[in-house]
Amino acid sequence: MASLLGKADTTLVKAATDAAMANVPVDISRVHERISKAHAKMTASVGKSWGVALKAIGEIGAALVQKGQATKDDTIVPYENFNTNGKVEAKVDTTPTTIENDEGELVEQDDPSWNEPGYDPGIHGTIEERKQAELKSYQTLTEFNHKDMTIKVANTDQYVETLREEIYGLSDIRKTALNDIEEQGKLDGKTREEIKVLKQEEKVKQKKKKRDLQRKKENVNNSNRKFAGYRELLTSQLAEGSINMEASGMYGANKIKFANALLGNGKPLADGSKAVQGYDNDGNLVFTYVDKNNRPIKSGGENLTVSGSDIENLLVQQSPKRPLVDGLIDLKNIRKNYEYGIGGFSTEIARTVDKEVKDKNTFLDLAFYQSENTDSSLADTLHDVKYNKDRAPILDREDPTDLAGAFITGLADMGNPEDYSKENPHPYDQDQDGDFDKDDYMTEENYMAIVKKALSGDDLNFSKFLLKKHLELQTAGLLDEAFKKNNPVIVEEDENALD
Repeated sequence: MASLLGKADTTLVKAATDAAMANVPVDISRVHERISKAHAKMTASVGKSWGVALKAIGEIGAALVQKGQATKDDTIVPYENFNTNGKVEAKVDTTPTTIENDEGELVEQDDPSWNEPGYDPGIHGTIEERKQAELKSYQTLTEFNHKDMTIKVANTDQYVETLREEIYGLSDIRKTALNDIEEQGKLDGKTREEIKVLKQEEKVKQKKKKRDLQRKKENVNNSNRKFAGYRELLTSQLAEGSINMEASGMYGANKIKFANALLGNGKPLADGSKAVQGYDNDGNLVFTYVDKNNRPIKSGGENLTVSGSDIENLLVQQSPKRPLVDGLIDLKNIRKNYEYGIGGFSTEIARTVDKEVKDKNTFLDLAFYQSENTDSSLADTLHDVKYNKDRAPILDREDPTDLAGAFITGLADMGNPEDYSKENPHPYDQDQDGDFDKDDYMTEENYMAIVKKALSGDDLNFSKFLLKKHLELQTAGLLDEAFKKNNPVIVEEDENALD
């Protein structure tokens, strides 16, 4: 695809590009002034890192798809928390293993005579020694944090049984409380009427407790039904290939592994990590992702945890809006109307994106979606990656992608520099000095951080702005190609030239 940075020498393309930029806050004509060769080299490095990350996400996603296919038709069994609080016996293989000792004799591994240098009871010891060693390796986990709540670790049977005991015990508590009021009232010299009022207040309080416990039971049932529905939906989506793995995992591969663990009903994955089940104070089902030692695994600095209300947002689902993007980058239409320039295309792109991209999931899917007629997705482009006609990434390029360069210029132009300070920092300030300059993007780490923020969808308006610019630049490049194809440069030979 031809560059929009002045390399094309056709008057029409220049006019089309100028027209496009007239309504685009990002001034691409200034990219070379603002973006140095050092930045171009840095974005090239970003592109290579992006490619490595994509490969890793692909492998993790493949494991999830495999798990989804394997569990699609399974009967859902009760969820169990394995080795979270020491109440579950360590899962140690008790099959005797025949090995050769120092004397060359064949003995069972559980034979205490097996005691070579480097002896480890957790590996070489008796079955009981190995069980104890495994149990000691686990951190006790009885609760975890979710948002501003403390979640008690418990599977459904355990939690429901606790609620039943509380409900059944209310009558005794009520009887004891009323007797105490009666006796204390007499000791305090209260009248019969005063004691009656106190008893009525206690009855109201006890009725409220019972209603609260009944409501918790309802929440338990509702949140478990919702999780069962999500589990079924997830396995279907995995079977259909309707999860955008790149968008789901690029900024949190642990989310994909978490989803894998959720399908395992509490059983650990190969690395020992697992999903732990618990309930909040209102009886709502909550899961957290922990490592083999029951330490909560974090994403974005917080415990990777989901509740029934947000579990569907764990992964990014393919959006039904994809065909709209395909329609915007219509080669037939572009080749037919290239002479009219980019103005009409830009207007249609802006109108469609504003109308159809209404939520974070839709944006994330489209940001990580490469249509048939584009050389990259928005996410790829900002990470300085293009693809050839065989869908292979083009690395080791000397020039940054058009949008990778314009992106920085646009951020630099955001607001008035004098308005920013340490107390009121620029939205994309990385070095914590308040402003936005080369120190905020000239390292690979900082650049990827600001791209991550821009692509998060948290500021949907700005994210949509980037999507529009990406589609405009893709269209402008195709207009360039169409013009050159229909207006080939004819080079006349000089009759007087020497052979």
